[in-house]
Amino acid sequence: MPASRARVADAPIAPAYVSIGQGIVYSGLSRATLYRAIESGALPSFKVTAGRRLIRISDLDRFITGGDAA
Repeated sequence: MPASRARVADAPIAPAYVSIGQGIVYSGLSRATLYRAIESGALPSFKVTAGRRLIRISDLDRFITGGDAA
């Protein structure tokens, strides 16, 4: 395998979505703040299974910086 290909294959890939718990760590916001933002529509998310919700990283970044997340 060429060296350039090995570097690409070994590079970590950033996730596109995070769970609520990961979003708390990533953003530094509280669980309550994230859920309030989701319920108000300020932060889009979606349920994958009962009790599991995911947030797109780009939406979370926009929410943190005060931009429009939708």
